[in-house]
Amino acid sequence: MRVLSYFLAFIFVFSSILAYETPGLEVVVLIKATSGSVDSNFFSSEIVLLIETISKELIFPEDVSAKQREFARISVSVGGTSDDWPAVPMRNQSRSQFLASLQKLNLVVGNETVGNVGAIEAAVDILYDSSVSTNRLILLLTDEVLTSDSDSDDAKRLSGITDNLISIIGIPSIQNPSFNDSMPAAIKLAGRSYGVFGSVKEALTRPTLSITNIANIFMQSASRICRRILFLYENSSYVDAVSQKDFIEC
Repeated sequence: MRVLSYFLAFIFVFSSILAYETPGLEVVVLIKATSGSVDSNFFSSEIVLLIETISKELIFPEDVSAKQREFARISVSVGGTSDDWPAVPMRNQSRSQFLASLQKLNLVVGNETVGNVGAIEAAVDILYDSSVSTNRLILLLTDEVLTSDSDSDDAKRLSGITDNLISIIGIPSIQNPSFNDSMPAAIKLAGRSYGVFGSVKEALTRPTLSITNIANIFMQSASRICRRILFLYENSSYVDAVSQKDFIEC
């Protein structure tokens, strides 16, 4: 019995460590921005800074403690020259690792700017390929949203996966300096009006439900799914064979 007690203690400690491998929240950021459409200074001073500001609301693995047991992981990708969006799988990383990768983020080289179909498809693929959480926040930064963007099969899948919780932030481009005309289509794609922002400035300064507020709410409500289930039973003369069989079958 003493051996079993030691074994159980080891299992409980080992399981608690493994639990920290599983995030309580996953954030997928997709930025539709090419070198032929978005100003490079705006990209580095506004867009990259925005993502960094949002990340301050997230808990990273090294921040996990007895009081804060949930952490987030985040994927950031830039596309827009074609429907083949660059895939950036989600992985556990420290805050310093994420910030270092963020500083290396660049505009996609090219002049073409396609719709958001590639970004939406990429979000679905990233979640299908590397998601292990049921709490997800999708953030799309784009210069234009078309009414047809929300009609694709991938848009419907993404709405189902995220429970219609997609945030969209308008960014200026040479082709579309204002996001005003895209607002109705963006609200349709996002599923809810409070998740749509006409500009980076609005996203950060809206009095209620700014993008940082939304990220904080998601982080505070994060919860891990079950990491694994372990069944233990005592194989000794103290428990008869019938009881052991019934336990295993149940």
